[in-house]
Amino acid sequence: MVRSIHPRTIQEVKEKADIVDVISEHIVLKKKGKEFVGICPFHDDTKPSMTVSPSKQFYYCFSCGAGGNSIKFLMEFTRANFSDVVLSLAKKNNINIESLDGPQDDAYKRELSRKEELYKILRISKNWFKSQLNNSLGKEAMNYLKSQRNLSSNIINEFELGFAPNSWNDLFNYLLKVEKLPINSILSSGLVISKDNSDKNYDKDGLIARSGKIDKLILNQALENFTGNSNYKKSLDVKDFDIFFAKGLSLENGAATISNFTATLIANGMKYAHKIDQPFMCKWLVCGGGRKNKYLLESIKDNFKNISIEPIDQYEVDGDFVESQAFGYLAIRSFLKLPISFPDTTGCKEPTNGGVIVKNF
Repeated sequence: MVRSIHPRTIQEVKEKADIVDVISEHIVLKKKGKEFVGICPFHDDTKPSMTVSPSKQFYYCFSCGAGGNSIKFLMEFTRANFSDVVLSLAKKNNINIESLDGPQDDAYKRELSRKEELYKILRISKNWFKSQLNNSLGKEAMNYLKSQRNLSSNIINEFELGFAPNSWNDLFNYLLKVEKLPINSILSSGLVISKDNSDKNYDKDGLIARSGKIDKLILNQALENFTGNSNYKKSLDVKDFDIFFAKGLSLENGAATISNFTATLIANGMKYAHKIDQPFMCKWLVCGGGRKNKYLLESIKDNFKNISIEPIDQYEVDGDFVESQAFGYLAIRSFLKLPISFPDTTGCKEPTNGGVIVKNF
């Protein structure tokens, strides 16, 4: 089995394997100013078309477009794979070789997979912009390039020029609905932003969580750590919940795992209330913000055999208004320094006294 090379080793190879030394072992380089030039080995070159920059540690051929760092050059020239090239350069430059094992290896592979997906999005987006230049929307832009900038069709194609329509969401809709790409990857690419110019991702109706896969091992461990902790003296504020366990998962898988973590805790609370209030209610009406997340409600229901959980809005009652009244009631009790949660309903050792909400806000 080919072992995964630690990113530290790869980075050290990039820093220590001088590109001029690497390339000059295979082709003749001549110094020209601050750079070197040579015959490009990647096409039928008759004059020095390849430039090698020591300061940038980068090579580029102005004829065929080949370019990259020392690792890329050897991969293309020797037809060797990435790992073999890195190991060879590491040995030649007396670099200690570190490898990844177990969880580290899995995390590294997830990161590589994420980068590959981002590159895929960039490639698809590039082709989309090119297609816009060649359709009716890009007609005026094409005329401008040819008549005012005097660019030929060959130049336009060679440099892969494109056109961005005057729209906020055309590219986003294409990537999401046509190419079926994950929304978090689209946002991470930097090609689109949310309307409020925020870096937050909102899971409307639980669509992100629904597209992900629950990591059962992480979920069960998180629940065991949470429910097995008997040190909770008071009810937790939302900011006190530790969801660090989802770090390293993709947004979709993280959303699915965290949603089921939340659903299980809510279901446990409902079961705890059942011990106090007999008989067990078979219909629950939800007025909080979670009622808008269909996936969360379905996940709560999965913890029971036969119950109904519905948004209170279905009964012509404004759920936001009901929630605001509840928070108003708690705010008043908090201001008066009266208890706002009780051990009988939370399972915690002590009631949460007033003043907490005021302090947090």
